[in-house]
Amino acid sequence: MREARKKAVSLRVFAGDARRIKRLSERLGVRESEVIRFAIKMMLTRLSPLCDPELRGKQVVPVLLDAGSEMLGHFRFDAAELAEIINEGAPENDRVEPGDLELLARLGGGPQEFAPVGGGYNGHHRNGNGHEPPPAQAIESKLRAKYGQADSPGAPGSAPDEP
Repeated sequence: MREARKKAVSLRVFAGDARRIKRLSERLGVRESEVIRFAIKMMLTRLSPLCDPELRGKQVVPVLLDAGSEMLGHFRFDAAELAEIINEGAPENDRVEPGDLELLARLGGGPQEFAPVGGGYNGHHRNGNGHEPPPAQAIESKLRAKYGQADSPGAPGSAPDEP
């Protein structure tokens, strides 16, 4: 039988985040700690493929794209850091190209204009309604087309195995 034990941790959050946690817990009628545990569980579920030491190279890109620019922006990974996270231990033919690592790093850079990088967004791609997509959306689309999709969060086998 598996023991469902909890461990106390200390956590520092911005005052605005603490207020939002409090408002959310009040609205839902639950304790603030339950809101925090739920948020952590969601993040762990979303990033659980990164816990697999065998996941390397091109397989990591869809996971990072699914985690979104929020995660990339929070950690502000540059291309060199992403190369270490993604390509370390990957066979040569599974490594992500430096230009694509740069594009991925730019997704976390916030609302800025993206200059073309090695075959990246060229400003001529248009979506179905004739408008150019935002540069970040175009970069993400390019990377998804090249590296595919990750398993969707919450799919069987994608959730962490701890409560």
